[in-house]
Amino acid sequence: MGFHSYIATTKAGEAEPHWLRTPYTGHDTTGWFISKTGQPYYVPLLDMTVQRLFKLNIRPAFCMAKDTKLERKESVVKGKGICLKRRKE
Repeated sequence: MGFHSYIATTKAGEAEPHWLRTPYTGHDTTGWFISKTGQPYYVPLLDMTVQRLFKLNIRPAFCMAKDTKLERKESVVKGKGICLKRRKE
């Protein structure tokens, strides 16, 4: 298993703190964020204005390589079209 960094950077290479899309499950009004050093923290949403955390960006839940092949399926979730990773043939 290789090294994984949670540090997000700007196009200029500067570290930026960010919110995670994944909720903090210990309390329903608390969210996770990652500091500039890559450390995870959770904070009650009411405290985010005091700590000026409301300016943080949100990172994607997951990323895929740009050459990932997807196919649309209509029969997986009733009434919804979803995209799935195409199986290797």
